[in-house]
Amino acid sequence: DIFAAGVAYINFFSLINGNNFIDWQTAPMLLGLQMNLPVENILSSYYQLPKNLRVGDLKIHGEFKGNIGKPQGKIIWFSPYIIKTTKQQLSGQGIINFDGENISLKDTVLNSDQGNLRLVGIGNTKNKKWSSLIVANQFSFDPLIQLSCTLITCPKNLTIQPITLRKGTIRLTGRLDNFIINSVDSIERLLLVIGNSKIYIKTKFSKKYISGNIFLSDLLLNK
Repeated sequence: DIFAAGVAYINFFSLINGNNFIDWQTAPMLLGLQMNLPVENILSSYYQLPKNLRVGDLKIHGEFKGNIGKPQGKIIWFSPYIIKTTKQQLSGQGIINFDGENISLKDTVLNSDQGNLRLVGIGNTKNKKWSSLIVANQFSFDPLIQLSCTLITCPKNLTIQPITLRKGTIRLTGRLDNFIINSVDSIERLLLVIGNSKIYIKTKFSKKYISGNIFLSDLLLNK
């Protein structure tokens, strides 16, 4: 279900005075948006989802004012369960703020049964730059992996053992018009737990160069 209502104010006196050009970018506007996005129904149209996997609706509320070229407002999204399996579920919520040329992410969090993944970020549509910070605390990837392996082909053993990002901080910067790996700088400190095994990763990306340390503990390469 999608409901949107709004109004834009156009200076028609410019037409009356012989000026046939209307600058839509500077037109004042007021807009409200209410949406309930049925993600599972959309995915089911293209993929066969297993019976033990459910994908929840995404509830969206938006408010905008200012002018069409540089809107000011926010989009609030929420889902009581983004993904639900027989063992776990993933919920989430967040706010996307729009302030003219600036876009920012606020109070954005994904919640698993044991922990969460928090995200803050900012971007600029004029200089095309963005930056973000991701902080993980006991976040389980299992629901995301199970959904991903339904949509794409995954290694057979990927879903056998639980995968948890016990702690980690990831800083990313890049460009909105060139989102490829050599345009992203990041610093990561991650403790990834796969079953009874632990992987500690500390890396630094700088354009085409990657440097860092990886420490393995009780990692089973063959089982």
